[in-house]
Amino acid sequence: MMDHDQRFASIDIGSNTMRLRIADQHPDHPIGQQIFYTHQVTRLGEGVRQNGRLSEAAIIRARQCLRDFRQHLDEHQTPLSHLRAVATAALRLSDNASELCQQVEDETGITIHIIDGDTEARLSLLGATSALDPAIAQAMLLFDIGGGSTEFIQVKAQQLVQAISQPLGVVHTYRHAQSDPISPPDYQAMVDDALHYLHSLGTSWLEKPANHLVGTAGTITTLAATYLNLNTYDVNQINNCYIALTDFYNLRDRLLQKSNAERLVMPTIEKGREDLIVAGLAITEAVLTFWQFDHLISVDAGLLEGNWIEWSHHQSLQHI
Repeated sequence: MMDHDQRFASIDIGSNTMRLRIADQHPDHPIGQQIFYTHQVTRLGEGVRQNGRLSEAAIIRARQCLRDFRQHLDEHQTPLSHLRAVATAALRLSDNASELCQQVEDETGITIHIIDGDTEARLSLLGATSALDPAIAQAMLLFDIGGGSTEFIQVKAQQLVQAISQPLGVVHTYRHAQSDPISPPDYQAMVDDALHYLHSLGTSWLEKPANHLVGTAGTITTLAATYLNLNTYDVNQINNCYIALTDFYNLRDRLLQKSNAERLVMPTIEKGREDLIVAGLAITEAVLTFWQFDHLISVDAGLLEGNWIEWSHHQSLQHI
């Protein structure tokens, strides 16, 4: 019979996507044995940068999503004490974040922890290294494109050298899109917007920080799945997938030629990402260009898994 004391859950409340992962601790797997996973595209961060507030529509979507998540937790006998829910840029930037947090806690019992950019970067690194080839994880620049921010993490000798969070995300970057399919000038405006943020990183970031560029989160995993032509998503093929620069540009051109509707029918692009993937392409291209990387490596694990690892370890220590 299963010992549910070893079952833990992680929720990542992102600016575009909200995700839930339930897993049992396992001695051979740092991220445990996954029991259940689900996600919903809620676009929580839509309009936050312009208005400073979460929209009523986004709040309704988020509350419904978290009610669904609570039901999944109950179905899989996961106590709330074994759950940590973390929220990123959308709630960091919004004036009415506390209202949503209170409504969610009243309705579901789920406490939302709004984490800062440094914590987001640290947890993303913790998750990513659990699934990466050790030779790649030894020295890399890891970047995590979200809906409202992008985290950059420099790693040497498997140690975090420096990390920074920039308010550069696909939801805000997509504002430059004025046509469908997107016009070359509109796409270039997205790339230039991303480059503007990269140039503001500071002198310690100007030099190429590592041999490998590694990307995590939805934009990168979607690009990798499309590059691999996966009809069924396979995390084992996504982890450590190597995309040469020329292959990235071919993939970019193929996706930019399509309309949102045409991208939506592709098996690798889920509903809610058919438009924002364009902004994700632009940010990725800017990163590749800025540091002159000749390849990109994808990893499926990131903030969600890092949060699970840290919380399950912390709670287990409390009971020793």
